[in-house]
Amino acid sequence: MTPDEARSLGRAIRTARLEQGLSQLKLAVAIGVSGGQLSIWERGRVPAARGRDAYAPTIPRDQLEAIAAALDCTVTAIADRAALSATTRVLYGLEPLG
Repeated sequence: MTPDEARSLGRAIRTARLEQGLSQLKLAVAIGVSGGQLSIWERGRVPAARGRDAYAPTIPRDQLEAIAAALDCTVTAIADRAALSATTRVLYGLEPLG
């Protein structure tokens, strides 16, 4: 996933979360991650620290499914809001391989 795709996917998650009226913490608890982790995913960027550069996070498919379920939508609905390449959509199982 490119940095631009990570930011776009994060914005899509944030928008869906706000539409449901959930705080980051409530969504994080619902999917079993820390509020900080959800914040990183929504920003689409892991901050630089301890001599390493910032980089784009990867949201595992199972976590994206948990986010979608907690937001009462589908992974496809979230992905459709984000500007994801065909390659990234295939990696998330949203497009056929062929």
